[in-house]
Amino acid sequence: MSLTVTVPASSTDLTTLTTVKSFLGITDSASDTILALLIKASSDAVVAYCKRTFAQETIVETLEGSGRSILMLERTPVVSITRVKFDGTTMPLTEISVEKAAAGFIYREAGFYATPFLEGNIVIDQSPVRGRPLWEVTYVAGYSLPSFSTPVTPLLPSNLELAAINTVVSLFKSKDRDLSIKSEKIADVYSATYDSEKISGQLPESVRTALDSWVRIK
Repeated sequence: MSLTVTVPASSTDLTTLTTVKSFLGITDSASDTILALLIKASSDAVVAYCKRTFAQETIVETLEGSGRSILMLERTPVVSITRVKFDGTTMPLTEISVEKAAAGFIYREAGFYATPFLEGNIVIDQSPVRGRPLWEVTYVAGYSLPSFSTPVTPLLPSNLELAAINTVVSLFKSKDRDLSIKSEKIADVYSATYDSEKISGQLPESVRTALDSWVRIK
């Protein structure tokens, strides 16, 4: 199986500079550069943690067929299907529909022909996960991000944008101190507790908890 992006997203930022500045109560432009960098880094971290791409793009994906009526695409939610080929032959789009956009399921009543490995005319492996990728689907999938200059549908769920915002705000407020220090104590002897999440560059625990339902299990 392979996946190729033919029309990439114009932006992959899950939020905007204007929104982040509003959360921080910033009205000047002195911090714009650092905030833009933090927005990019935080958005990338959310995507990496969830193991999925959220920005809407056009995809060409090749897949194995199992003979069943459902085929599962990699990117979600599926917005539209623009072309389907089987072994190089274009199939009528009237035969194919999106069954469940959020799960990536597309439907063909006649089934997506099985594509087992052959040796001559003999089937040597009928397993659908090890078949030949003879199905090719061109489709649009993903969400319209707040950073898109021209909004489309569907819009990015607000909890995903909020996860990116909270990460940016946390990092920005910590920029002038040691990010690895979780707490400090000044008594007879100075001591400090170090935050392993920040040391390893992971998302804050509260953000990870909010994102857990979005993590793709492969």
